Amino acid sequence: MNAFVFDSRVSVDHQLAEGNYEQCFACRRPITDEDIKSKDYEEGVSCPRCINETTEEQRSGFNERQRQVTLGKATQSKTYRRKDVVSIQRPAYKTL
Repeated sequence: MNAFVFDSRVSVDHQLAEGNYEQCFACRRPITDEDIKSKDYEEGVSCPRCINETTEEQRSGFNERQRQVTLGKATQSKTYRRKDVVSIQRPAYKTL
């Protein structure tokens, strides 16, 4: 038996180890491996449970959000240095 949790693990078993579910980031419902294999599943955009519950405009927004997440993950491990960017340090504020 798995329980739904509200962190990146999605579900946990009795020993609090990660369970067998992922999460649909469109509707936030737990999804199984079978759901992920469905033609109605698109990461971050839809799952078999919510495919008919969202508008084309909502799916377009979900698609853009997923694109941004993918870009963020791709650049997270890279360090970029630009010569034209100047780092400005703000003075520390005194506490009263």
